[in-house]
Amino acid sequence: MSDICFRIIKILPGQHRRLTNATHRRMTLEEGCPNGATLNKEGSASDLISPMTLEEEGGASAAAQADGQTPDEEALRWAAVPREHLIRLILEQLPRFRSRLYIDGDSALAELINCGLLEHMPGDYSWSLCFEAPFISRLCREGFLPICCELGGGTAPGLYVLLPKLHIQRCILRHGDMHISKKVRKRAPRYRLTVCQAFDEVMQQCIEQHGMAWLYPPMQRVLSQLAAPATLDGLEACSPRFVSFELWTRPEPSGGGGDAMEKAPQLVAGDLGCVVGSSYTSFSGFHIGDGTGSIQMALTGMLLERAGFGWWDLGQEHGYKAVLGAKPVPRAEFIDTFRQLRGVPNRLRELVGAGGDATEASALR
Repeated sequence: MSDICFRIIKILPGQHRRLTNATHRRMTLEEGCPNGATLNKEGSASDLISPMTLEEEGGASAAAQADGQTPDEEALRWAAVPREHLIRLILEQLPRFRSRLYIDGDSALAELINCGLLEHMPGDYSWSLCFEAPFISRLCREGFLPICCELGGGTAPGLYVLLPKLHIQRCILRHGDMHISKKVRKRAPRYRLTVCQAFDEVMQQCIEQHGMAWLYPPMQRVLSQLAAPATLDGLEACSPRFVSFELWTRPEPSGGGGDAMEKAPQLVAGDLGCVVGSSYTSFSGFHIGDGTGSIQMALTGMLLERAGFGWWDLGQEHGYKAVLGAKPVPRAEFIDTFRQLRGVPNRLRELVGAGGDATEASALR
């Protein structure tokens, strides 16, 4: 293993010392932080537990307006601190980051890939301070789930860190393995599925249901930049594009006679994720009302199968995913299959009708 690859894969004590003894003076635990704050500590009460994706990480989003400042204003204060200082500060105060791969940006990721070290990455998480859209797109193309945490804490929120996640075991749903209950099949005709017609609303509903979790402002901005258009143009290409699947109620008469107005369709469930060729990865989802989440997943799974997707990547293992039929796949096997699927175009745009309507293409038969 070359020296450059070894330095990419793990920040060693010697590298930590070089950062600490750099030309900039050494920071104490409180120097360099806005408002003189320290970072969130391992296991502190401010760490968030997300029901969806970011189970182990988090920050103190409850204090988003500390000292009367907005989160964006606090983020700008952190952005003024040199990146080298932030790296050193994080390593000094948060021991869990010392054993994680630090990826500085696209060139570092390219070196990591060229050295063939993705399969041997220690743990599920790496980390970065780069939130540039091309870098996050490249991460998605290599099978990472680029998620975000906030480390500033209640006294100085706004220090956002990217956590590219490449699971040791990935939860995968293959065609033919999806279990759809009789109850879901019976209720599904009351709803219709659309694609990319309410991307921002789905994202906000995910935040509404699960809290900020990993969808902090930097991630919201990047996901919107990388989102497929409502027309689905370009989705058949193999570049990473973020999409949303939306479940709506069907219009119903509001009562009061034959001339009564119909009730407008309501968005009751949705899934937010990334398409790369013929692989789809779910990042988050939401549902309103009993059973709507199961219906949305069943219709989405059927649509993905008919559109030629090789699998549905569900990310982290969870009990409800196993009930759906998903199975764990080791990292090396996941990477090998993912690299094959990412180069195979999907037929999603071809199947979806006007206005993003996927009712016919997702019908349970």
